[in-house]
Amino acid sequence: MTAALVAGAALVGGRALSLVLGPEFGALGARSALFAAAGGALATVYLLLLAALAGTGRTLPAATWLALLGFLVTALVLRPAGVTGLVLILLGWVCSLAAFGVVLERRELSRPVPASRAGL
Repeated sequence: MTAALVAGAALVGGRALSLVLGPEFGALGARSALFAAAGGALATVYLLLLAALAGTGRTLPAATWLALLGFLVTALVLRPAGVTGLVLILLGWVCSLAAFGVVLERRELSRPVPASRAGL
């Protein structure tokens, strides 16, 4: 679903923004796919965080704080000239965090469930 939204934003982002918000927003269309990708990655991290917090996982919440710190340091060091550079830095950190979260979740799902938690 996210891939479809990113592709749609890349194809018609400028025209859609111009139509809905006015012609002065048409220039933002080129960046709409970038914002859609960042939003999709953030939504994935959010779901993985909820899964970790619902269970006993404490690694991903700690990694999220580290990723936030990494994002801030990277942004301060690189000092991107505009919003696009800042969103690219965010996208890199969030995609890394999402990949780490997926690995943790797969590892958690591959473990056998103890009898005390299985309802037996």
